[in-house]
Amino acid sequence: DLQDGSVEVPRTVGNAVEELLVNAANVTDEGSLEVVSTTSGDGWINIEVCDDGPGLPDIETEVIEGGEETPLVHGQGLGLWMVRMIIIQAGGSVSVDKSGEGTSICLRLPINVGKPISTPDLTAE
Repeated sequence: DLQDGSVEVPRTVGNAVEELLVNAANVTDEGSLEVVSTTSGDGWINIEVCDDGPGLPDIETEVIEGGEETPLVHGQGLGLWMVRMIIIQAGGSVSVDKSGEGTSICLRLPINVGKPISTPDLTAE
C-alpha cells in the first residue's frame, strides 16, 4: 500500500501521468478523471489514469501499446508517444482498457519500495 511506505520511480513518470491527464481532460467535458496506483509484492507499481470520456481511438491505442507507426497508421500527436517512450525506458509497459465508457491506461513500472524520502532534521542543533 502506498500510504505505508515510499515508492521510487523515475521522475519522468510524472510527465507521462501529466500527459495522460491533460489528454483525458481535453476529451472529457463534464466527466471525471481518476488516477489509481497500486503496488504488488513482486516489485511493480501500476498507475492507472482513467476517464469516462468517449474512449481512446483505436489508432491511438495501437500507437501507445504497439509503438509502431506507418504513414497510414499514426497517432494525432506526440503526447502518447512520449508516454510510451518514458515508460519503456523505465523498464515498464503500457496497456489500454476501453471496456465500458471511457478509457483506462495502465502504466506498469518496476519500483524500489521502502526507501524513505529523506528530509533535513530542522530540530537538530
